[in-house]
Amino acid sequence: MPMPLPTWNLTEQAERIVVGRVVRQWRVESTPWDGAPPSETENDRIIREALRELSSRERVDIEVLEVWKGAPAKTLTVIADPYWNLLGGALERYGKDHRLLLFLESSDEDWRTTGYLSDRRLEKTDVPAWRERVMSAVALQAFPPVNEAALVDWNALALLHPATRWDALDALYSSVLKGYRSDPRFRAPRPNPLSPVAQRRFAESFLADPGPPRSVSGMLLALDGYAHPEVDRVAARLIEEALRYEGEGKDAFYILWEAQDAMDLMVSRLGASGPGTERCVTGDKAREATPALTHCVHARWRQLRALLPKPSP
Repeated sequence: MPMPLPTWNLTEQAERIVVGRVVRQWRVESTPWDGAPPSETENDRIIREALRELSSRERVDIEVLEVWKGAPAKTLTVIADPYWNLLGGALERYGKDHRLLLFLESSDEDWRTTGYLSDRRLEKTDVPAWRERVMSAVALQAFPPVNEAALVDWNALALLHPATRWDALDALYSSVLKGYRSDPRFRAPRPNPLSPVAQRRFAESFLADPGPPRSVSGMLLALDGYAHPEVDRVAARLIEEALRYEGEGKDAFYILWEAQDAMDLMVSRLGASGPGTERCVTGDKAREATPALTHCVHARWRQLRALLPKPSP
């Protein structure tokens, strides 16, 4: 299964980037792979038939609301491929009044989405933040090469909008958030790619709109090395909200895992050390939230919570 591409790469590769909505879904009767050309070899036949099996016959007509890259258009026909995008059934899932951000490239059969799961549903209120993120990337990419500092600045700006915040965190810290960890402890990269000024601006945005509990470890990654008692208190509240989740199986395990990621960063922020502050580990290969693991994580949090700065009177 391929991994979704970062927004920067999708923007660079796409011929067209539009915001639109699905107005019709339909099927084509034939594809270029249905008929055998003259003098087809056996190898060519095998390849053609494989492509025919993989080629989706589903199409959606997109009413274009905004164009952020490429030539203007009022409507576009896009391949709806259940293995590649979520365009099929969009009308049933989202209703008539929806907005999709689409990164598109031309093909022998109409348009297709540029990357795996690159079609994104946007809330109406999120469109301005995404417009700024994508169109600023288009502007930067018009004058290559783009240096690393400009990329960091581009992501730092997106951190200030809750709609694009996680996308920017994923770009800045992908090696930590997605990479293999031989050490279970969650560690921020040193030096932090964000400057103190960028961290201060992000801290203000985070305090104004902290986001959901499961995102707190990413927030603390961006703010690693930036001391701020109120950030610590808000992060603590999000960790406690996560730990109140009462679930079972792997989902509950990953809630505890993500809460521990945040605790690992809180250990550094609070200067904590000693028994009871270390990460709770498990040899459970099934990755279940066992009673012993749950008890250990909650006990660890009580130990760390006692070290939090007291609010000013």
